[in-house]
Amino acid sequence: MADEGQHQDEDKLNADLFHALSHDDDEQVIKLCNEIEGGPLYNMTLHQSTVLHMACFLKKLKLADRLLDIVFANASSDELYQKLSEPKNAWGNTVIHDAATSNKGIPFVEKLLNKVPVLINVKNKWGESPLIQAIRYGRKRMYKCLVNQVKYCESQGLTKNERLVFLKRKDNMTILHMAILTRKFDVALDIAKRYPELYDEKDSHKMTALQMLAHSPTAFKSGTILGPLQKLVYSFVSTDEQDATAEVGMTGKDSNFIFGRRCCKFAMIEEVREKKGNQDALQLAKMLIKSDKSWKNTYFPLAETTPNIGKKKTALRHVNFIVNCNSVD
Repeated sequence: MADEGQHQDEDKLNADLFHALSHDDDEQVIKLCNEIEGGPLYNMTLHQSTVLHMACFLKKLKLADRLLDIVFANASSDELYQKLSEPKNAWGNTVIHDAATSNKGIPFVEKLLNKVPVLINVKNKWGESPLIQAIRYGRKRMYKCLVNQVKYCESQGLTKNERLVFLKRKDNMTILHMAILTRKFDVALDIAKRYPELYDEKDSHKMTALQMLAHSPTAFKSGTILGPLQKLVYSFVSTDEQDATAEVGMTGKDSNFIFGRRCCKFAMIEEVREKKGNQDALQLAKMLIKSDKSWKNTYFPLAETTPNIGKKKTALRHVNFIVNCNSVD
């Protein structure tokens, strides 16, 4: 009976915490955390998410910042890494993984890494660092924040081989593969410039970044010539989806200023964003083609072997892709 009463108390506490979180009652969340063992690191869900996890997941970043202060105040510097790296949810994510899924989490992540910089190295169950998580969710500004932290680690003696810990998952997919897969070609281009050692890395399907790019047919379809207004919009547009609302507002205001009427449509934003992505993809392809020679890895089939049409089509697509990219000025 005592155990049953304890479970009922836990269920009520979890319900109270979730109600306060979902209703933006930050003061109640803080009050409850100050009263319970574990504080912000108390597991409040069936999937082992802590209160701090949930604040980050629900994008309550101001609350998360206050909860982090409570953690800092109740642990020594030596204890912080263990306290913040060990509480993982069912997916193996730490609080920094959850914060990395939103550009709004940048101040929180910077504060956390300034105090405990080695947390950038913690992986989830798929072997994803927070940097990979940010790219998987298409968060360009968060990517820049975390890649600067990797650069700091390099200044402290991080070698190229050790750097792969941040850049690669368990299934061998790199951040370059991930950026191409999520169609963040501007991010992929930046990654290619920073980390040329990723060019020849192959994912679980034995594909290099160039081969993955060749299998993205929509990456190069745009041949649109932009008009004057579209060129203006082009200068403001980002390929980061989280910035879309801000872009529409900004370009709308600028078009009002120039033309005295609201002539900027959502369709134009999407058209220009696609055009920008296509140009980044083409530039990326030209860069990868110079070093990726995987298209040469062929074989001579035996006479009695039945041709594999799928492989032949894939090889032809890869060769045609390289020829077409090299023919573009």
